[in-house]
Amino acid sequence: MIGRVLSLVLFANLGLVPVSQAVPSALLKVSINGMFITAGFLMMLIATEMLLTPDLKIIGVRMAGTEVN
Repeated sequence: MIGRVLSLVLFANLGLVPVSQAVPSALLKVSINGMFITAGFLMMLIATEMLLTPDLKIIGVRMAGTEVN
């Protein structure tokens, strides 16, 4: 199991680095303001989705040691 998790972590760290560098560089050629606006919008969208996900609330309650109703 550790090998599978490690392979996913290494893929995320090493395999996606070129993608994470190529996308912003393409956006920079269009507009630097557009790149920052897009990045901020995506962060807000992901944070809002995480706040509205009930499974994450249950995990937080279980970690705190209280009952889930």
